[in-house]
Amino acid sequence: MNGVRVAILAGAVVVGGLIIANAFPTSGSTPQAGASPSGSLGASPRASASPKPSASPTPNAGGSALVCGSPNGLLVAVENAADPSLSLAGPAADKLKTAGYAFASPTDISDASSTITKTIVFYRAPSDRHAAACMKKNFFPTATLQPMSAGGTAAHPAFSHTARLAVFLGQDYAAAHGH
Repeated sequence: MNGVRVAILAGAVVVGGLIIANAFPTSGSTPQAGASPSGSLGASPRASASPKPSASPTPNAGGSALVCGSPNGLLVAVENAADPSLSLAGPAADKLKTAGYAFASPTDISDASSTITKTIVFYRAPSDRHAAACMKKNFFPTATLQPMSAGGTAAHPAFSHTARLAVFLGQDYAAAHGH
């Protein structure tokens, strides 16, 4: 019986640590739509006075539900990676704008330089993973999540380096949206 109590206590400590870690991120805050893009695409600039999307616990092995707050102007990019002849990025971007996401530049709604089969939501930094999971949950449920370094900057023209998330709409998205 003591072994069960120890296991429950250990699980509670891990969950508590995850909640605390997500409630107090250490990598700064997210730039707002008014921030001007500058620097290289690989940089991860952070504005010091901008609010961050609400911090919520991320899903864990215990199966807790993903809690998502308002995106509060989180800068994102939408790339059509299904077929450049299809109009996918604009309508998807309109839905995201309505939900509270923002775009720093017109090039943040564009075509990827290559096509993909399955939609991917990329996140720039580990601290952006929760926001990416929320975007996936609310808009692109069949997408996969990947760090931006895994290919999330392959757009033409390149989207702004201030975008914290980038969704690459794949052929699965085109098929599901009547294209």
